[in-house]
Amino acid sequence: MALGVMKAIHDLGKKIPEDIRILGHDDVTDAQYYSPSLSTIRIPKYRLGYESAAELVELIKNRKAHEKYVTYRPELIIRES
Repeated sequence: MALGVMKAIHDLGKKIPEDIRILGHDDVTDAQYYSPSLSTIRIPKYRLGYESAAELVELIKNRKAHEKYVTYRPELIIRES
């Protein structure tokens, strides 16, 4: 969505980061190739998906749901936006 916001800001004649600063989330691959490149929050997507799938398999096998709290450390990737 942040990339779409960047286009909309450009279409309005505003400049990034001079007029408006943008920060994305998830560090999509294309973020680094836009101009200006998108600053973002990187999360461990692979780890999140793997652990979620493992919990789902456990739920299917044992038919028991249990709460599990997991904390992931995000990483700020500063680029041009």
